[in-house]
Amino acid sequence: AIARVRVGDNLITADLDAIRRRLCAHPDIRDAVVSRRIPGGILVRVYERTPIAAVDARGRYVLDEEGCVLSPRKEAACRALPFVTGPSFRALRPGDRMRSPAVRRALEVVKACRETELGRQVELVSVDVSDPENTVLRSGSIQEIRMGGEDLDERLRLLSFVLKQRRLRGIEGPASYLDLRWKDVAEMPLRRDVVSMRAPRGGRE
Repeated sequence: AIARVRVGDNLITADLDAIRRRLCAHPDIRDAVVSRRIPGGILVRVYERTPIAAVDARGRYVLDEEGCVLSPRKEAACRALPFVTGPSFRALRPGDRMRSPAVRRALEVVKACRETELGRQVELVSVDVSDPENTVLRSGSIQEIRMGGEDLDERLRLLSFVLKQRRLRGIEGPASYLDLRWKDVAEMPLRRDVVSMRAPRGGRE
């Protein structure tokens, strides 16, 4: 229906470029390849966009890794996605592209978590980019993971290391925060009447 190709159309005169443009205009389609198959067919290959995060902009919208706003069909099919929070989002429409540096930073973090072992180590709930100097992750077990504003790739590698150390030391329980902004990693466990700071990399406690 999107391609507007019908049985009985003239194979030789069919405008393949126009068919491709119509397909790529759909918010859920990243790319399409259209070719003739002699003697009597048109082959269409469609590459869909994959939602990786959600935003609340007078309603829930889902984004792919490029910041493209996808259709309500994609939104309804993808409920368990981390939220990008912090910026004040205007009303969105499917097909819009979010280009702000803050959103791009959040999507890079989500993508990194999906594509590395962090995806198995942390249940990412949201990425807060309200403060350009401190990107904050929230997970199912750690209320705040404070990443700072620079070298996020290095901070994500450090986060993976710290989570491994927590598991090896048998301290995978919930925590109020995990602060990765400084040389010494600080942690605040969620324990009644107990406050402690830990430095798993050998720094001062």
